Amino acid sequence: PGDVLVSASSGLCAVVDEQGSHILGAGLLRLRILNPSVILPEYLAACMSGAWNTRFMQDTVMPRLSASDAKQFEVPLRSLAAQQSIVEHLREVQQAKWLAQDVAAAADTAAGALISVVRHSIAGK
Repeated sequence: PGDVLVSASSGLCAVVDEQGSHILGAGLLRLRILNPSVILPEYLAACMSGAWNTRFMQDTVMPRLSASDAKQFEVPLRSLAAQQSIVEHLREVQQAKWLAQDVAAAADTAAGALISVVRHSIAGK
C-alpha cells in the first residue's frame, strides 16, 4: 500500500495504490516512496499526472513507461505541509468535479423528460 501506479495508455494518469499487493500489467509503472518524510504518495501521483509531464509521452504510438522514463518526470519538491495542503485542495476540486458531473447528469435527465412530455402531450394544448 502507498505505492504510486502510473499509466500512459490513455493519457498520463497516476494514482495511489491504497490496498497494495497488485500485480501490474503491461504499460503500468509502480513507484515506491523510500523516504516518506520527503514526499507524500498523493502529491507524487498528482505531480506525475501534471500536464507538464505529458511532453515525455509525445512521439510515441503506443505509450509505455519504464523506470528510466520515470526518472525524466518533473516533481516539484515542496515541504510536507505544503504537499498536504495541495493534496487537500485537489481533493476538494475532485469533489466539486463529481458534484458538477452529478448536476450535469440530472440536467440531461430533466431535459430528456421534458422533451418526452412534449412528444406525448396532446397537440394544440
